[in-house]
Amino acid sequence: MNVTVRNVSTDFALMALQGPESREALQRITKADLSTIQYYWLTQTVVHTAQAEVPCVISRTGYTGERGYEILVARDLAPLVWDELLMVARPLGIVPHGVAARESLRTEAGYLLNGNDMDGTVNPFEAGLGWVVKFSKDFIGRRALEEAKKAGVKRSVVGLEVQGPSTIRKGHRLFRNGTQIGEVTSGPWISPASGASQGLGYVQVEHAGAGTEFEVEIRDKRHPIRVVPLPLHPRRVRDEPAIRTSSPYDLRYTPLHLWVRKEQDGIFTVGLSDFGQRRLGTLLHIDGPRVGDRIGKGASAGWMDSYRQPFAIVSPLAGEVVEVNGEACRAPALVNAYPYSTGGIFKLRASDAREYDALMPFAEYAALTAQLRRYDRWSQEQRIF
Repeated sequence: MNVTVRNVSTDFALMALQGPESREALQRITKADLSTIQYYWLTQTVVHTAQAEVPCVISRTGYTGERGYEILVARDLAPLVWDELLMVARPLGIVPHGVAARESLRTEAGYLLNGNDMDGTVNPFEAGLGWVVKFSKDFIGRRALEEAKKAGVKRSVVGLEVQGPSTIRKGHRLFRNGTQIGEVTSGPWISPASGASQGLGYVQVEHAGAGTEFEVEIRDKRHPIRVVPLPLHPRRVRDEPAIRTSSPYDLRYTPLHLWVRKEQDGIFTVGLSDFGQRRLGTLLHIDGPRVGDRIGKGASAGWMDSYRQPFAIVSPLAGEVVEVNGEACRAPALVNAYPYSTGGIFKLRASDAREYDALMPFAEYAALTAQLRRYDRWSQEQRIF
């Protein structure tokens, strides 16, 4: 076939951004509209960083049981994406975690780990993965799996919970009436509800029913253990976020860090950019316009107050206010957490829609903020030295 195969795994890095706020954090710096990516789908896009636009593949997948995204990027550019993610995700409480966190999270979600819960001795039907086997297609190993399915499942993966203070680990043997009936393959996950050690393992199918009790051997002593339903904690991979946000690439900007999104019927939404909210710090008060107010371009539409300084909301367009985001005005810190919320701060019907076209596109605004960042670093160095 004249094909050359090359292993490029070490040329790439993979970051897993996981949790209920993952979309909002990643959307701040991503060109693609993440709300259009279905679970288990992916897109090729770019991530904006202070140094460069970084090409990447973003997939809506994860190994934690929560909504999440995995970002595949060239290894040498990965630090740029990592630093930018930590900066924009900080207001949402997202912090770095390692493989130990992934291990406990995937265990509570009932996700299996190859080499722990699956190996060459386990078939998909024993592992609860029969749904991925499609006998309507031809593939290597099809005949062996057909025979395994016909023979029936003799053991099954189950959730386990120790009844007591002991901790289970991979390799601990499971007994009932003195006879071994299975083995622990993953642990521990400490349940916050019961405080008990939980994990995964395989037992003979006649002992796999929820609530079945037997014993686990830990350091030559046997302790009570029982079967609990999987997943050990509800999965939320398909949950939709409460607040929808826009990609910054889809907006226009002013030099005063306000953004504008074009809606339908001559309506425009106005909000504060991510860079703008970081400069202000935690917002304490928003005094926005009122519905029905007529505002000229460049005129005051209200003001904000923060720990650092007050901020005038200078309207980027002329028009009539048709809606005010009351939730953001009542809880100004929402603007810090979700600067690109589709609700913005207020909406107006523009007197002249052509004023929108004169605003800065994202590339131009990104160049402006890059200059401001460099100035901020320079001025900080001058104060230090």
